[in-house]
Amino acid sequence: MSIGEVSVLPQPLGSYLRLGDYTRKINTEFRRVGRDHPKELSDLVGMPIMVMDPRQDAMDWIVYQEEMVTEDASRAQGSHGNMHIIQHVAERMEREDGDGHQMGLSSQY
Repeated sequence: MSIGEVSVLPQPLGSYLRLGDYTRKINTEFRRVGRDHPKELSDLVGMPIMVMDPRQDAMDWIVYQEEMVTEDASRAQGSHGNMHIIQHVAERMEREDGDGHQMGLSSQY
């Protein structure tokens, strides 16, 4: 076996390339915030689009505009992944459940 060419792409690129699979969800969100929804996927081309990729203990995000990566706005941040999000939600829930009752959640996930 020989491999002629290899391309390395950032992981969130796959989500961007599959935006068409999420047209219904995208349109629902546009309506929710009172914006005209795109009638075709090509209507999104001029808009900045952020694709986030949360991992266990890091968060990557890539911003695309005009079908190009905006490198200055794309980053990876350590210690801000899924566990950071879960910890933040747990802390908020422990403080109060909305009715003023303490929830007392375990810190083990």
